[in-house]
Amino acid sequence: MQVFGKYLNPEEVAVGALHSAIWIPFLGWWAALGVPASALLWAWGGADGTSLIWRRLGVPVTVCGLIALNQLSWISLCSMPFAFFVLTFGYGIPSWNGPNNTMDDEGSTIGKWVYIKAKGSLTGPDAIAEKQATSLTRAILGAMFGLAMLPLIFFNVIPYIIGTALLILLYPFVVEAF
Repeated sequence: MQVFGKYLNPEEVAVGALHSAIWIPFLGWWAALGVPASALLWAWGGADGTSLIWRRLGVPVTVCGLIALNQLSWISLCSMPFAFFVLTFGYGIPSWNGPNNTMDDEGSTIGKWVYIKAKGSLTGPDAIAEKQATSLTRAILGAMFGLAMLPLIFFNVIPYIIGTALLILLYPFVVEAF
């Protein structure tokens, strides 16, 4: 998908949409604006030559701001700094796609830790460990993003719990879909 001359990875578009769609019970009809905006901001923040701030700041401002508009309450705005903080962690795992299977990406701190736990070391590529580490890293970040959105519990407990659980369960499957 091309937007303003930048290639947007379909997986990243889906991850961005997920970050907003999970909170539809809180977004109400604003979801019609929030889901596509989050999808584009997430993917744009991961496109070559762009800044990650589009993702890290854009998605929390969009989601929390639109929830505040729909709920007519500032409480969701309390989630913004925590959501921003969680998104600074990243969700990549170490990659050995360089020449002669050399490491070309160290991955995020969480991704590296999970990969070491899955494989036992950082000595080289391992397809099974990569798949496990990717899924578990994304599940951990889904849980952390859910915790960042904890102020939503003041609006309605059940949709918050369901949304957080869905984020934990669906985040890893976005990887499998692409």
